[in-house]
This record gives sequence, C-alpha cells and structure tokens, in this order.
Amino acid sequence: MINKAEILYSEGKYSGAVEKIWDTFERIKTYYAPTLKKNKSVERVIDDISKRNTNIRQMFENEFRLLIDIGNSYCIRHHEVGKITVSNGIHFEYFYKRCFTLISVVLKELQ
Repeated sequence: MINKAEILYSEGKYSGAVEKIWDTFERIKTYYAPTLKKNKSVERVIDDISKRNTNIRQMFENEFRLLIDIGNSYCIRHHEVGKITVSNGIHFEYFYKRCFTLISVVLKELQ
C-alpha cells in the first residue's frame, strides 16, 4: 500500500496518494490485532514507539488522535454527507506527508 501511495504521490495524484496512505494508517492501527482490539492495539503501538518516555508518548498519542480526526472529518477515504471536502492539492500534500511520516516511524520501530 505504501508503494502504491508513493507512486501516486510522485505522479502528482495527491488525492489518491492520501487515500492509500490513510489505508496504511488504518492497517497500522490494527498491528496487534486480532490479539488486541483496535484501540488497545493503537495504545500498544504508541507504547512501543515512545520507548517509555512519557513526553514522547503524549506527542505520539496526540499525533495519532489528530490523524484519526482528520481521517474521520475530511473526504479522504469516505465521502459521506457532512465530510469536509479537500480540493486544494497542497492540503492533500500536507495530509500525505504528515501521515507518511508517522507511518515511517512506526514501521521502523516495529519491524
């Protein structure tokens, strides 16, 4: 999924790239499933990447929460009525880079 997202991003297809990277983010949230439910899996991922540093843990917790809120509020993966439309490429680029950065850190630490 990450490779597909990177290809789309490099081709300037930012909307599609964001959708793919958000799919990856959703998958990361279930890293410890089915042993743990999604919310507990996210907590464990955050614990693992924060390395027992409470300040860093809070930062990652905030970042996960913000990205979850973005994914739930904006037309990224779902296009229901009431979602915020994103029409500017620079906003898609921002969403992509922010989500990609978090995923990169998580994958480095968990692999």
